[in-house]
Amino acid sequence: MKSLVDATFNGLIPRITDNISQAANAATNGVSSILNPGAGIINNNGQISQNPQSFGFAFEHLQAIGFNIRAGLENSDLRAYQIPADGTKYGSDIQVVDRVGKVIAEIQAKAGTSGYVEDQVNSGHYQGEILTN
Repeated sequence: MKSLVDATFNGLIPRITDNISQAANAATNGVSSILNPGAGIINNNGQISQNPQSFGFAFEHLQAIGFNIRAGLENSDLRAYQIPADGTKYGSDIQVVDRVGKVIAEIQAKAGTSGYVEDQVNSGHYQGEILTN
């Protein structure tokens, strides 16, 4: 019985603690990124953006944050990042990268009314995976 308790204490608890720490760091980093000026929610002069696409930018950030929290809890090396709008029409919104920074997936994120999302998904403009609300 003592060996079972020791194994749990020495193996399982540190791993769970590390995974929870990774998830907490993912949440902290995600909140920091969503509040960075120029990331779609806060404009470069520090004011809340009035851009009608801000809801979509928030959706992208929140999806990346959720992915990273889950990856941290599962001890995965993958991380997702919202790509700030750079004027590239139909470009990816989120990239999933591995530990060395290699892009594993590029994702287009669409949020809005069901009609809008359906029209965008069926438009044929987007390459790769499409994530919808």
